[in-house]
This record gives sequence, structure tokens and C-alpha cells, in this order.
Amino acid sequence: MMFLYINDMRKTLLLATSLIALLVPVAQAGTPTRASVRIVDIGDTSKYTPSRVTIRKGGTVTWTWSHTHLHNVYGPGLNSGMVKSSGRWVHQFTQAGTYNYFCSAHSYMKGVVIVR
Repeated sequence: MMFLYINDMRKTLLLATSLIALLVPVAQAGTPTRASVRIVDIGDTSKYTPSRVTIRKGGTVTWTWSHTHLHNVYGPGLNSGMVKSSGRWVHQFTQAGTYNYFCSAHSYMKGVVIVR
């Protein structure tokens, strides 16, 4: 009797472990490796659009702008350099985490990159 119980437990653990191993890649498969953020000026208001993106670890985000106002991307681990009215900046995210950023010329402009 005891042998059957242990054998059933082993089968149950093997099945559970197999299911978990199958589900992990599926969860990541829906997370893109690239994202794009535009910096837009609408009258006196400027913003990042979208203001929130999610990518996979090792992926990149590209920020682009072409306006009359000066902007940049700045935050912990992020620095597109001097403020400028036009340009493109690409950053690769090698660590999972949440990266909050802003424009140093317009502190109300905020965005976040979530890396999974």
C-alpha cells in the first residue's frame, strides 16, 4: 500500500513540474523584445506616448522626437544626453525591473519601462 502512495506522489509532482515548465515560456512569449516611445508636443503640453511600456529582459526601447521644444530621457540607469529638439535614442535593458524616467527640461513629463 505504501509503495502505491509514494509512486502516485511522484507522478503528481512530475506532472505539476512539467506543467509549470510549459507555462513559463508561454507567459514570456507575449512580452515583446522591442518598444517605441514618441515624445510629442501638443500646444504647451509635452508627453511620452505611450507613457508605459513593457518589454522582455534584453529588449530595447527606442525614443524618438522631432519638435520645437527641447527634451531628453533621464532616470536611474537612463540618460539620453543633452536635451534636444529632434533625435532618436535606443536603450537596451539587461536587467528585469521597473525603470521610471522623466524629461529633465519638463519634470511633469514622466514614463516607465517595465522589464520582465
